[in-house]
Amino acid sequence: MFKRFMLALSLLALLALIPLSTSAQAPNPWETPVGQQCFEKWITESMSKLNAYNGSSEFNGRKPWSINKYGILEGGTAAGPRSVYAPDDFKDHGNNKYWEMWDLWVPKGANGSWGDPAWDGAGIENIRSYVTRCVGSSGPNQPPPSVLPPGVCSWTGVWNTSYNRMTLTQNGNQVTGSYEYNSGTLSGTVNGNVLEGRWQEGTKSGRFRFVMAADCKSWSGGWAYNDNPPGSTGWTGTLVSGGGGGGGGTTNFPPIPDSYGCTTPGTVINAIDGDPENQLAWCDNRVPFGDESSDKGRCFTFRYQVPPGGVKSALLRMSIKPIGDADTDNIIAAVGQPTPNCGDNGKMPGCVLIHPGLAGASQWLDMDLLNNGCDKKIQVPAESVQPLESQLQTGVLHVRLQDDTAVYGAQLVLNCSPTCKVPPTGGDPNTNVSRMTLQAAKRTVIVGQTVTIPVWLIKAGNVANINFDMSYDANVARPEGTPVKGNLLDNALFSVNPNQSGTVKTGFAQTSGLNGTGTVMNLTFRATGKPGDRTPLNLTVTTINNPDGGALTIDRINGEISILNSDGTLPGGGGGGGGGGGVIPPGDCDGDKQITESDALCALEMSVQLRPVLAIMDVDGSGDVTSRDAVILLKRAIGGQ
Repeated sequence: MFKRFMLALSLLALLALIPLSTSAQAPNPWETPVGQQCFEKWITESMSKLNAYNGSSEFNGRKPWSINKYGILEGGTAAGPRSVYAPDDFKDHGNNKYWEMWDLWVPKGANGSWGDPAWDGAGIENIRSYVTRCVGSSGPNQPPPSVLPPGVCSWTGVWNTSYNRMTLTQNGNQVTGSYEYNSGTLSGTVNGNVLEGRWQEGTKSGRFRFVMAADCKSWSGGWAYNDNPPGSTGWTGTLVSGGGGGGGGTTNFPPIPDSYGCTTPGTVINAIDGDPENQLAWCDNRVPFGDESSDKGRCFTFRYQVPPGGVKSALLRMSIKPIGDADTDNIIAAVGQPTPNCGDNGKMPGCVLIHPGLAGASQWLDMDLLNNGCDKKIQVPAESVQPLESQLQTGVLHVRLQDDTAVYGAQLVLNCSPTCKVPPTGGDPNTNVSRMTLQAAKRTVIVGQTVTIPVWLIKAGNVANINFDMSYDANVARPEGTPVKGNLLDNALFSVNPNQSGTVKTGFAQTSGLNGTGTVMNLTFRATGKPGDRTPLNLTVTTINNPDGGALTIDRINGEISILNSDGTLPGGGGGGGGGGGVIPPGDCDGDKQITESDALCALEMSVQLRPVLAIMDVDGSGDVTSRDAVILLKRAIGGQ
């Protein structure tokens, strides 16, 4: 008995010296949200490198390369059909794409090479070393990110439910939230598309079970008191904002405004909420999408494969709600170098200021990051455009909004090819004025053709609403087409009546005060008079108030339309004309006396018979307007050639 007792003590002592590896073993990276996010980053960066690499003709012909839902490499659709079948060993990997990739994407060539010239030449890293390093850099105490693997719905967001408005926040597989009915709260765990947990209303509580729909925009389920099994009906929810598919919070965004003139749908990238590598200032004090706390940072990230040919345009879209003094809030993005206009880079190499201050009435915010001509309200300084463009070419963009505006979702639309349907202003408005001013443009137009007149609001100060009239001579010109809302108004209510001969009546209204300089309206006129005719565009402001109803003072600068001969000259030759007349230079399609990209596009549209051909657009003297004329005008617009 004594011997057996001593043997037991010896075994216990020996066991105490052996690490209990089974219980202390870290979870496999393909099983954790942080690890899965690192796998997705490897995919984004590796495919970006692979698509940028100039390999053999066969390799290049199969671009763009991508990783499918089974972790298998695929070429572009032009190279043949994509695989729709899982590999034979997919079940052996628990139907887990990331586990499959862990075993698949490991170099097997000599000296750690891939043995594939393209993969070696592009510098693709071993996925195991990449993911291990990435998970380690996230830190042992880093909370699970609220991003889910692609194809899995996110519960984060605001929902209309059977028991009034509900706000949910998801971190990893854990969800917490509140709803308006009886000041209820709930918490639960996600498994696939099912959320189960407990609800609490004062002293009452019970269980619930919600099942997410395939489109991630609604759910249905039931509830029960205490520990009784919840039913399958009785509680439903529909997405208001937030939520969405894997990759971060998304929103049911409205169509891209016509003013951006996107000629292609572009590639939509949903934001990753709370990416651990986003270390801009205030991101250590961040809250997730849907959180309406004040004095907090809203930090999110876009990760994507850079399109073949690079990022040519980038439209940042946000669903927001002001919750405090939003006028001081700004939006910045991290870049690879310091810039003079942004000091909130935190632990990032540098940053650029995208938006200097938000309008309190905004609920949707659209910002063209690479073209201030499309978006006067954001004004990325010239010295910051190049760093921002270079950052977009890396496939990663970290963004931060600070600090009293809630964010429900964000998207980055790449290469929708915006053409700025809001026509160019033909020179800046007269910003030398000392007070708030409403100004109409002076333009020349070829007889019988159309011209667009921008109306600017200059140095606006706390304007909530305005009514103004523009009078004109209907024998010289008449409005045509639909008036276009200006780029200064964001989401203000806007209405125009061009149907009264000789007068155009315009108004806008919003609850907050509007500030800054930009276009209020762009109105197209057709020249109905003869060469030499002119009409003033006289402005009369009938009502203008601040948000409290106080009357404001505003000055006016009237505009003018002058009609030219079909060859772009005034009758009798020569110019003059009070700043709005003079000869239209060859190739000036819109009559603003400047050659811009819009004029080049006009020539190209004439070359394919989308517009009537004008002799003034035949800049190469060939006797016709062709794509060559468009090239010449584009060179002049870009480089003043």
